[in-house]
Amino acid sequence: GGQAQRVALARALSLTGDLVGFRETLTEALDLLPSHQRHRRVEVVALQAQVERILGDLGAARAVLETELAAWPDSSGVTNPLRLELATVRMTQRAYDESAAHLDAALHYAARSGDRGMQTAAAACR
Repeated sequence: GGQAQRVALARALSLTGDLVGFRETLTEALDLLPSHQRHRRVEVVALQAQVERILGDLGAARAVLETELAAWPDSSGVTNPLRLELATVRMTQRAYDESAAHLDAALHYAARSGDRGMQTAAAACR
């Protein structure tokens, strides 16, 4: 319950332009999410990384993405939104080869799972 309310509050804060409040509330929501709720964690971490990137803290965006990806070593397609966001962060940091590697991984897992939307998104960034 609490984490869903935190995510809803975070989204409302983002709509009002309170990006710092958005970031803080997402952090609280992530702290409340159990590690086994993979899909929800991916959603919250991707949002958190996006707001960090918008606020100009690429290091924080990269850190939250890499930490969450490291928690899921089986590399399933579920974490593709994190790979796509990390590719964007690394591209912004001019780490083009690393960005391409994340996009290639996202393409691979999207193709394996038949996720056409992710295939299109990753290919468009590639």
